[in-house]
Amino acid sequence: MNPDKFNQTIKWGILLLAVSLIFSLAISQAIVVLLVLVWIVKLIVTKKSTFKINPFLYPFLAFIAARIISVFFSVDFSTSAQIFNKEIFFYLLFFIFVDSFPINDRKFIKQFVYILIIAAVAASIIGIMKVLLGAEERASSTTSGYSTLGMFLTVIFGVVIALGNNKDFFPKKILWLSCIAILVAGVLFTFNRTHWGIVAFIFVLIGFMRERKALLIIAAAAAILIAVIPSLRERFYELIFFTQNLSDRNILWDGAFSIFFKHPIFGFGPRTFREIFPLFSQLADKGISSWHCDYLQVYMGSGILGFLSFIWLEVSIYYYSFKLLRSKKLESFYKDLTLSIVLGMTAFYLTAIVGGFIFDPISSLLYLMLLGFLALIVLMEKGIIVSDMK
Repeated sequence: MNPDKFNQTIKWGILLLAVSLIFSLAISQAIVVLLVLVWIVKLIVTKKSTFKINPFLYPFLAFIAARIISVFFSVDFSTSAQIFNKEIFFYLLFFIFVDSFPINDRKFIKQFVYILIIAAVAASIIGIMKVLLGAEERASSTTSGYSTLGMFLTVIFGVVIALGNNKDFFPKKILWLSCIAILVAGVLFTFNRTHWGIVAFIFVLIGFMRERKALLIIAAAAAILIAVIPSLRERFYELIFFTQNLSDRNILWDGAFSIFFKHPIFGFGPRTFREIFPLFSQLADKGISSWHCDYLQVYMGSGILGFLSFIWLEVSIYYYSFKLLRSKKLESFYKDLTLSIVLGMTAFYLTAIVGGFIFDPISSLLYLMLLGFLALIVLMEKGIIVSDMK
């Protein structure tokens, strides 16, 4: 089989994954499985790989290694071993992305970004309508709850807001403003305070840099929605008085502190929250199954080795993103994409403080795609991959 046919198949798979991600977890995971199979067959048949060493490879491999090692030191091996098919396998998406995503094909890049945006806008509208029609109290997608939808919309909001001045993606400002407004409304109707705060932070950040008048209009519209809709207004008060509405997080933190130093090197093992949490009797929600903080989740599951590799990867992302944004060699097309990705990553990492993304089956796939995307832009800036200059 011609190598180009393998690459074309993988390209279509990536686009299909972008389409289905927020609408069907089963389809998305099936696509990843097929992508892995095609990629492996491609490597066997062609006997070559275009995968290149990038700045995120070693911290990412260190994180994977820490996760795997911690399984064998787990307090419950059978529970922790589930990560091999529910987590570790899907990390292969990063390698496929770096190996096969055509970063020098601007037409394909625009298709990929457009699909993510259209999917987010559609998911936002569906979620809003379900709330307005009384079908649900909080906006959710067709495959996930309000938290995952809020995460997806917030990340894509970060991507979109950075591309407002880029005529390649938004030739008309009204189209950009419409996307922003729909995404913000969708986030509002998830009633997720964390994502409200992150959207506000990105608004302020970009507002200082550009688009002040346009963003002020949308911010004013969002404020009016909050003022006139009682449920939004009540939730907004909870955001302001966050310390009085911790949703059991204070109990989670107290429980974590009480066992914090018992397994510091390798952790208690992945997915063992319910086996080790000592204060279940104090929780109002007995169905809680995680630490609601990715930093804590990684440390408790994989110890200091997992935690440090997680931080190493995060620091690497911001370090190289800022280098790209200051680079004189990188074209504006890719600089705008870099800013969009780093804002999306900021949404992920801010959510990780009081929630999670890395172990969510949908959010983690989106994260891996953006990570691979950013890695390829770094390689392009270094001249390892040549731009088509079109």
